[in-house]
Amino acid sequence: LKTSQAFFTLKLLGSCYLLYLGVSFLWQAFFLKNSSIKATKHENRKNVIRTNKSFFLEGFLTNLLNPKASMFYLAVFPQFISMDGNPIVESLILVMIHSLVVVIWFSFMIIALGKITRALSSMKFKRIVQGATGSLMLWFGYRFLTYQQNN
Repeated sequence: LKTSQAFFTLKLLGSCYLLYLGVSFLWQAFFLKNSSIKATKHENRKNVIRTNKSFFLEGFLTNLLNPKASMFYLAVFPQFISMDGNPIVESLILVMIHSLVVVIWFSFMIIALGKITRALSSMKFKRIVQGATGSLMLWFGYRFLTYQQNN
């Protein structure tokens, strides 16, 4: 019963966070005024500073409140842990391997996306992406919040 309460709490927090992200993306897409080139350059400098500070926190919260990661660890990892060995050490090794793969993958993604950033930095494209992302976040938040598990 405690596990289901913890999962419900995590589901509720994750849903609220997705809804918050969706609303903030839609707000940015529809209600921020068009800015001049000079203001856009200043905003880009602010985003670089924001990248160093709050993007990490945003990514950390997203992963922390994501039940998919915990379900992955609970469902897949026990298959690779032997009962004869030390389960804590083996679990830590598996987590480290998984973390290394994730770091390599996201490093590749960051480098690849960094190279195409200039091509995709027009204000119109940003608004389209923010609107689509915000809509998807709201939909996922709603679906996640109203999800009923069949027993």
